[in-house]
Amino acid sequence: MFSRDVRNQFLATVTVNILQIGFGAVLGWPSASLLVLEAEDSPLPSGPLTVAEKSWVSALMYLGGSLGCIFFGWASNRYGRKYPLMGAALPQLVGWLLIIYAQNPYYLYISRFMSGFSGSANYVILPVFVAEIADTKVRGTLGSLFILCVNIGILLAFVLGHVCSYVMMPIILSVVPVVFFVGMCFFPESPQYLMQSGQETEAKKSYCFYRNIEPQQNHEMDLLHNELDKFKPVIVSKDDKSNYKSTWSAFNTPVARKAIFLGVALLALKQFTGNTTMLNYAGEIFKVSGSHLGPNMSAIIIGIIQLVGTFTPTLLVDRAGRKVLLVVSSGLTGIGLVCLGVYMCLQSKGYDLTGLGLIPLISFSVVLFAQSCGVVPLPFVVISEILPREAKAIGSTICMVVLWGFAFIMVKAFPIIAATVGMYGCWFLFAAVAFGGVVFVLAVLPETKGKSFDEIMEIMKG
Repeated sequence: MFSRDVRNQFLATVTVNILQIGFGAVLGWPSASLLVLEAEDSPLPSGPLTVAEKSWVSALMYLGGSLGCIFFGWASNRYGRKYPLMGAALPQLVGWLLIIYAQNPYYLYISRFMSGFSGSANYVILPVFVAEIADTKVRGTLGSLFILCVNIGILLAFVLGHVCSYVMMPIILSVVPVVFFVGMCFFPESPQYLMQSGQETEAKKSYCFYRNIEPQQNHEMDLLHNELDKFKPVIVSKDDKSNYKSTWSAFNTPVARKAIFLGVALLALKQFTGNTTMLNYAGEIFKVSGSHLGPNMSAIIIGIIQLVGTFTPTLLVDRAGRKVLLVVSSGLTGIGLVCLGVYMCLQSKGYDLTGLGLIPLISFSVVLFAQSCGVVPLPFVVISEILPREAKAIGSTICMVVLWGFAFIMVKAFPIIAATVGMYGCWFLFAAVAFGGVVFVLAVLPETKGKSFDEIMEIMKG
């Protein structure tokens, strides 16, 4: 599938994304496990979880992620890409062990916080590492494994939650960070980071490894020197505060502020249409809706559909454009949420819905498929395109912290709001945000398809 010169790049990318599969499993774990933990025969010695405790178990992961974004952003610049990523395996492993030996909800709180802290490294460092080791001809393909692997992890958690006991599931998943850690020992740091940190000899060795070439190949070494020379202006600019450095003055410009506003708005659309919430509480949602297939089996089906949906934006984003996909994605999400809300509203009022038992599963599937086609992946694409160069680092960090903060609010508040106004009320609120997103994208968001960075900056100035 991959030629000899990019084979090591592929192997390294697959290895580093094992950690992302583990984090996907962290995201999918609450779906089946919360049903067990709230039951009368809860495996916790302290007894069943209350509504408030369930919300904390789900939400604290995102609080840990918010803090982790800041930490790993600093660590990747100070210690490189490889070792902070390897270090992120430890809190993920500890998180699974805490679940295995949990005696009360506080074990689970700490577990989820540490798992979120670990997962933030995937979003801050992993894409950078892959981009720095990948050849131009395979960079897009290798980069696309990021979202694919998190969805594989989510589906894995759904399947294990269905076929395994509560304790056996984290025992199996605790192997994932160990496999990742051992695998990463065989791969060097990215050549770009080594060059930027003044380790030119190690940078050459790393480049030769990832391009699978021997130092004796003179024509390849000429290419090596040309490639490494590209990083030298970056090294100079690090000491020149007037150049492309993300200082506050560079960030505090009209274009940068507008880019941050658009980025935060798109991330709000992603979170407040319920994607993260629905994944965390998938099992409970299907239990309440009375799905004929059972909550865990229904969650597995929507996990498969979401995995399939991951491929759609990869194929269409550079053909249809960002705005078209976002509008269609938001619109279909709103329609699916309204259908789900109407069904559950009628159900709660005692209407006979015999023969309509598949509507929750179909509506839920439409929502997650539609979100996977635009609302979930495209905000990251747009943010990377509209941020000015000098504000990319601080702007990206702000957006990621906000993303995890939004997720914390949504997951923490959902069970409390659902218990107060009914779960169908949540779907109507999410639908209103989705339809508002259609208007926002059409009226405010610039189209970046096929435009150079300079052209995008001119549009942003307008």
